[in-house]
Amino acid sequence: WKGKDYPSVTNIGVRPTFQDTKSVRMETHLLGQDFDLYGNVLEVKFFGRIREEKRFSSVDELVKQIQSDIVLAEPFFLELNQR
Repeated sequence: WKGKDYPSVTNIGVRPTFQDTKSVRMETHLLGQDFDLYGNVLEVKFFGRIREEKRFSSVDELVKQIQSDIVLAEPFFLELNQR
């Protein structure tokens, strides 16, 4: 965004926890940032896959899983920045 790279985790899918099974969406969470980027055009680069999309029994369970996904992604970005 604006010429700068930010580490992130992204979901591409149908949001089964929210039962929005008709439309595919892409949601990206920038790690350690608090920007409101709605309405902006961003370039997203993919480096790997953490897990398959799945339905969670609650929003709290989904939030905990996303937090775990972030913990898994952070070391990758730390190593990438040290190269």
